[in-house]
Amino acid sequence: MTTLDESRVVDGFHSLLQVSLAQAQAEGLLSVSELTGASEQIQLSAPSFALFIAALQARDESIAMPDGSFVLNHDTCPVSLKPFFEVWRSCIQPIQALELDDRHDLARSICGKQPKRAPNQGLNPNVHRILMDLQLVAMEINLRSSFQNRFGRDLQHVVNGAAINVTPRSSGEASRSQASQVQYQPPPSYDAATYTLHQHTHDHKVPSIGAQSGDPQDQAPSAHSSIQCNQTSASSTANLSSSGQDALTLIRETLFSSLADSMATNPALAQLVAKGHQGARGEGYASRAYFAALTLSILDVALYRVDVERGETSSNTAGPPRQVVVRCVQTESNKASSISLDKCPKHLIPMMLGLGDIASAAQTLAVADDQRAMRDAERGKRTNESEGGIACVRTKLLGTEELIGVVNERSYRVQRRQDERAQQRGRGSAQVSNPHASADSRQHTVLNSALSHSHTRERSSIDSSSSAESREADTSAQSVAALTLRILKLAMAMFQLPAFRDRLQDALQVLAAVHTL
Repeated sequence: MTTLDESRVVDGFHSLLQVSLAQAQAEGLLSVSELTGASEQIQLSAPSFALFIAALQARDESIAMPDGSFVLNHDTCPVSLKPFFEVWRSCIQPIQALELDDRHDLARSICGKQPKRAPNQGLNPNVHRILMDLQLVAMEINLRSSFQNRFGRDLQHVVNGAAINVTPRSSGEASRSQASQVQYQPPPSYDAATYTLHQHTHDHKVPSIGAQSGDPQDQAPSAHSSIQCNQTSASSTANLSSSGQDALTLIRETLFSSLADSMATNPALAQLVAKGHQGARGEGYASRAYFAALTLSILDVALYRVDVERGETSSNTAGPPRQVVVRCVQTESNKASSISLDKCPKHLIPMMLGLGDIASAAQTLAVADDQRAMRDAERGKRTNESEGGIACVRTKLLGTEELIGVVNERSYRVQRRQDERAQQRGRGSAQVSNPHASADSRQHTVLNSALSHSHTRERSSIDSSSSAESREADTSAQSVAALTLRILKLAMAMFQLPAFRDRLQDALQVLAAVHTL
């Protein structure tokens, strides 16, 4: 079967995107004002919803384009798009297997809305897992220049269609209201003309940065008149201007101060930034460099420079941040050593809450990494640092160029659990071993078939241990995905601020020049 040309597949995806967004708007999942605002949530929701609709309509792991021009499947998908396709394909069966109510909850969550089910029930874990998978692919799609160049037109197409009033006039013609103009702005690039055109087109205001993450239960509140103040940080926090510009500058410079360290410790980032600086052609070098640089800085600051104090809910679980303190670098214009949630201007509260949520999740993941290392040391096992949670987050932030690896890892865990269940039912013999299972799984099955009956209790203990490790790995993978999404969303929101865009442009130009010497 002939492989399709990439440009043709991209055209088909944008056609699917327009149809999907029109459906979401018609069903009230996305409003016209949300589409015209083109916030970071819409930039994530739009491709995610298109992938969701495509999965619902898929037949035999393939999708027909809306105009019927071609069918995309494993054989016809271009090599450059295979990682995206494989992750999407892995979501087809789980999405189609969802109950109707869970499908509705998934659609609402994709569009940034609360699920219909009672809040105390929480989101179905399967729905949450699918949501994160779709959003991670959508985030990668957002970094492709071919998507950025056309996304604004896709939104405008849907908005124009919504402006048509289907109620007929006396003349029999449909009436049309004035369509709003979409305010989409792509992430910054190294292209001087593009940068100059857009860098001063927005007011200096902060969008709602503490927006919904993959899990509705993890959302940061948007308004906090009831935030309790922690007076311990007051003495170390200098007075900041009511406009928030000083606070914003301190946060910005604190993030950028870690850029050099990030490039020094991540050669892949230095290479990515250098390619963008040199004007390398290809999908997303410039945008990916911007995203990777800022997101890695956010992660480092969250790990080492943010203190979070959380309240408790009625169920004795950790509630939203009660206090967030960012230990800042000092600038010539402001000598404040820290910024606290209770002292920052109200319009910066969402940003502080976003940093607080990221810091809490990142530090929890780092503690889990340390605990795993200690367990490995007790067993005399060498810890592979590249497999740690924080290392995995850094890898994803650098660019999930091998998304297929996520699918392979998940497939391996699923296969291993299936083998364990088969063994418990007495069917773990070599004769019924799955020929498509991993070599490790097949070896485990053959080994068990050779054991005598007297070793049943020992085998059961081994199986339980493997199952526990599998569950721990699955939980860790979900935590990594959720944290990655939070950081990416915060970075997308920060890109809307000229104060961040301008300085990041300058900082990366200098650092890229240094690393290319």
